[in-house]
Amino acid sequence: MKKIMQSTGLLICMFVLASFTITSNSNVKKILGTWSYEVPDAPYDYQEGDLIFEKADGELNGYAKIGGYKTEVDNLVVDGKNVTFSMYVEDTEVEFDLEFDKKSFEGTVSYIEGTLDISGSKK
Repeated sequence: MKKIMQSTGLLICMFVLASFTITSNSNVKKILGTWSYEVPDAPYDYQEGDLIFEKADGELNGYAKIGGYKTEVDNLVVDGKNVTFSMYVEDTEVEFDLEFDKKSFEGTVSYIEGTLDISGSKK
C-alpha cells in the first residue's frame, strides 16, 4: 500500500511539473518574433528600435537592434506575461521589465540615470 501511495504522489508531482512546463512554453511562444519599441524620453539615438526573441536549440534568446547595432540580452526570464532581461548599451547596464499582451507590450527601462517608459508592438 505504501508503494502505491508513493507512486501516486510521484505521478501527481510529474503532472504538476509538466503543467508548468507547458504554460512556460506557451508563454515563450507568445513573445517569439520581432517587436518594434519606442522609448520617447530616451536619448535621441535610443528612442526606437527592435527587440527580437528567438528559440534556438531549445533555448530562448533575444537581442535588440538599435540603429545599426545588435545587442544581446542577458538574464532573459519569461514569467507569465512578464518578461525581464538586461543588456549593455555603451558599457551601461539597462534593465527591462515588460508586460506582453497579444500584439503589444508596455513596461519600464531602468538605467543609471533613471527609469523610462517603453512600449511596443509586434511586427
